[in-house]
Amino acid sequence: AIAQRRCPQAQIIPGSFPHIELSNPMDCILSCAMLQWIANQDLAFSFFQRYVQDQGILAIGTFGPHMYTELQRLGYPSLHYRAKEETLERAHRFGFRLLFQKSWLEVLTFSSPIRVLRHMHVTGVHRLQNTKHTVFHPKHFLQHYPHNHHQGHLTYPLTYHPQIFVWRKI
Repeated sequence: AIAQRRCPQAQIIPGSFPHIELSNPMDCILSCAMLQWIANQDLAFSFFQRYVQDQGILAIGTFGPHMYTELQRLGYPSLHYRAKEETLERAHRFGFRLLFQKSWLEVLTFSSPIRVLRHMHVTGVHRLQNTKHTVFHPKHFLQHYPHNHHQGHLTYPLTYHPQIFVWRKI
Protein backbone atom coordinates (compact mmCIF):
# COMPACT_ATOMS: atom_id res chain seq x y z
CA ALA A 1 0.00 0.00 0.00
CA ILE A 2 2.84 2.40 0.82
CA ALA A 3 4.63 1.68 -2.46
CA GLN A 4 1.40 2.13 -4.41
CA ARG A 5 0.74 5.52 -2.74
CA ARG A 6 4.27 6.72 -3.46
CA CYS A 7 4.28 5.52 -7.05
CA PRO A 8 0.65 5.22 -8.23
CA GLN A 9 1.58 4.52 -11.86
CA ALA A 10 3.62 1.43 -10.89
CA GLN A 11 2.29 -2.07 -11.34
CA ILE A 12 3.09 -3.80 -8.06
CA ILE A 13 3.10 -7.58 -8.15
CA PRO A 14 3.66 -9.00 -4.67
CA GLY A 15 4.66 -12.62 -4.39
CA SER A 16 7.38 -15.12 -3.81
CA PHE A 17 10.01 -16.09 -6.33
CA PRO A 18 9.80 -18.29 -8.40
CA HIS A 19 5.99 -18.39 -8.21
CA ILE A 20 5.47 -14.97 -9.76
CA GLU A 21 4.34 -15.22 -13.35
CA LEU A 22 4.98 -12.23 -15.57
CA SER A 23 3.55 -11.89 -19.05
CA ASN A 24 5.87 -9.10 -20.25
CA PRO A 25 9.26 -7.67 -19.33
CA MET A 26 9.17 -4.89 -16.73
CA ASP A 27 11.10 -1.63 -16.70
CA CYS A 28 11.99 -2.17 -13.04
CA ILE A 29 12.06 -5.14 -10.70
CA LEU A 30 12.62 -4.46 -7.03
CA SER A 31 13.15 -7.39 -4.70
CA CYS A 32 13.85 -7.33 -0.99
CA ALA A 33 15.43 -10.14 1.01
CA MET A 34 14.99 -12.98 -1.45
CA LEU A 35 18.39 -14.00 -2.79
CA GLN A 36 19.50 -15.60 0.46
CA TRP A 37 16.62 -18.09 0.21
CA ILE A 38 17.68 -19.35 -3.23
CA ALA A 39 20.39 -21.99 -3.53
CA ASN A 40 20.64 -21.61 -7.32
CA GLN A 41 21.17 -17.91 -8.00
CA ASP A 42 21.57 -18.62 -11.72
CA LEU A 43 17.85 -19.45 -11.71
CA ALA A 44 17.03 -16.07 -10.14
CA PHE A 45 19.24 -14.08 -12.50
CA SER A 46 17.90 -15.99 -15.50
CA PHE A 47 14.40 -14.88 -14.40
CA PHE A 48 15.59 -11.28 -14.00
CA GLN A 49 17.33 -11.37 -17.39
CA ARG A 50 14.11 -12.59 -19.02
CA TYR A 51 11.77 -10.14 -17.26
CA VAL A 52 13.73 -6.89 -16.97
CA GLN A 53 13.48 -5.05 -20.27
CA ASP A 54 16.59 -3.66 -21.97
CA GLN A 55 17.84 -0.57 -20.11
CA GLY A 56 15.50 -1.54 -17.24
CA ILE A 57 16.45 -1.50 -13.57
CA LEU A 58 16.98 -4.42 -11.21
CA ALA A 59 17.23 -3.45 -7.53
CA ILE A 60 17.83 -6.09 -4.89
CA GLY A 61 18.24 -6.06 -1.15
CA THR A 62 19.76 -9.15 0.45
CA PHE A 63 22.13 -10.13 3.23
CA GLY A 64 25.84 -11.01 3.15
CA PRO A 65 27.90 -13.80 4.72
CA HIS A 66 28.30 -12.06 8.09
CA MET A 67 24.55 -12.16 8.70
CA TYR A 68 23.81 -13.71 12.09
CA THR A 69 27.43 -14.68 12.71
CA GLU A 70 26.55 -15.33 16.35
CA LEU A 71 24.10 -18.05 15.32
CA GLN A 72 26.53 -19.51 12.82
CA ARG A 73 29.14 -19.77 15.61
CA LEU A 74 26.63 -21.78 17.64
CA GLY A 75 26.44 -24.25 14.76
CA TYR A 76 23.05 -23.32 13.36
CA PRO A 77 22.98 -23.61 9.57
CA SER A 78 22.44 -20.37 7.69
CA LEU A 79 20.64 -19.42 4.54
CA HIS A 80 22.59 -18.76 1.33
CA TYR A 81 24.37 -15.59 2.42
CA ARG A 82 26.86 -14.71 -0.31
CA ALA A 83 29.76 -12.32 -0.63
CA LYS A 84 28.91 -9.23 -2.66
CA GLU A 85 31.59 -10.17 -5.23
CA GLU A 86 29.73 -13.39 -6.05
CA THR A 87 26.45 -11.55 -6.60
CA LEU A 88 28.16 -8.81 -8.62
CA GLU A 89 29.89 -11.35 -10.88
CA ARG A 90 26.68 -13.28 -11.46
CA ALA A 91 24.68 -10.15 -12.31
CA HIS A 92 27.39 -9.07 -14.78
CA ARG A 93 27.34 -12.51 -16.40
CA PHE A 94 23.57 -12.19 -16.93
CA GLY A 95 23.85 -8.79 -18.60
CA PHE A 96 23.44 -6.29 -15.78
CA ARG A 97 25.68 -3.24 -15.26
CA LEU A 98 26.13 -2.05 -11.69
CA LEU A 99 24.78 1.43 -10.90
CA PHE A 100 24.94 1.33 -7.10
CA GLN A 101 26.08 -1.06 -4.40
CA LYS A 102 26.30 -0.73 -0.65
CA SER A 103 26.91 -3.23 2.11
CA TRP A 104 27.59 -2.75 5.78
CA LEU A 105 27.63 -4.51 9.13
CA GLU A 106 25.24 -3.49 11.84
CA VAL A 107 25.40 -5.06 15.29
CA LEU A 108 22.32 -4.78 17.47
CA THR A 109 22.65 -5.47 21.18
CA PHE A 110 20.12 -7.01 23.53
CA SER A 111 19.88 -7.50 27.26
CA SER A 112 19.32 -11.26 27.05
CA PRO A 113 19.36 -14.12 24.52
CA ILE A 114 15.59 -14.41 24.81
CA ARG A 115 15.32 -10.81 23.56
CA VAL A 116 17.46 -11.82 20.57
CA LEU A 117 14.92 -14.54 19.78
CA ARG A 118 12.00 -12.13 20.21
CA HIS A 119 13.64 -9.63 17.88
CA MET A 120 14.19 -12.29 15.23
CA HIS A 121 10.59 -13.42 15.54
CA VAL A 122 9.08 -9.91 15.39
CA THR A 123 11.18 -8.87 12.38
CA GLY A 124 10.35 -12.05 10.50
CA VAL A 125 14.02 -12.86 9.98
CA HIS A 126 13.90 -15.92 12.18
CA ARG A 127 14.44 -18.75 9.73
CA LEU A 128 17.99 -20.03 9.83
CA GLN A 129 17.74 -22.33 6.87
CA ASN A 130 15.08 -23.27 4.37
CA THR A 131 14.77 -26.86 5.55
CA LYS A 132 12.53 -28.93 7.77
CA HIS A 133 15.59 -30.58 9.32
CA THR A 134 16.89 -27.56 11.23
CA VAL A 135 16.75 -28.43 14.92
CA PHE A 136 16.63 -25.59 17.39
CA HIS A 137 17.66 -26.31 20.96
CA PRO A 138 16.42 -23.41 23.14
CA LYS A 139 18.37 -24.45 26.25
CA HIS A 140 21.64 -24.70 24.29
CA PHE A 141 20.90 -21.36 22.60
CA LEU A 142 20.20 -19.57 25.89
CA GLN A 143 23.25 -21.05 27.65
CA HIS A 144 25.78 -20.58 24.86
CA TYR A 145 24.74 -17.42 23.06
CA PRO A 146 27.81 -15.11 22.82
CA HIS A 147 27.88 -12.09 25.09
CA ASN A 148 29.97 -9.03 25.79
CA HIS A 149 30.50 -6.81 28.78
CA HIS A 150 29.55 -3.21 28.07
CA GLN A 151 29.65 -0.58 30.79
CA GLY A 152 29.36 -3.26 33.46
CA HIS A 153 26.36 -4.96 31.82
CA LEU A 154 26.10 -8.12 29.80
CA THR A 155 24.97 -7.49 26.23
CA TYR A 156 24.07 -10.00 23.54
CA PRO A 157 24.92 -8.98 19.97
CA LEU A 158 23.17 -9.89 16.75
CA THR A 159 24.96 -9.04 13.51
CA TYR A 160 23.18 -7.93 10.36
CA HIS A 161 24.95 -7.71 7.00
CA PRO A 162 22.64 -5.85 4.58
CA GLN A 163 23.56 -5.58 0.91
CA ILE A 164 21.86 -3.34 -1.65
CA PHE A 165 22.42 -3.63 -5.40
CA VAL A 166 21.00 -1.58 -8.27
CA TRP A 167 21.78 -2.61 -11.86
CA ARG A 168 20.76 -1.57 -15.36
CA LYS A 169 20.15 -4.30 -17.92
CA ILE A 170 22.43 -3.79 -20.89
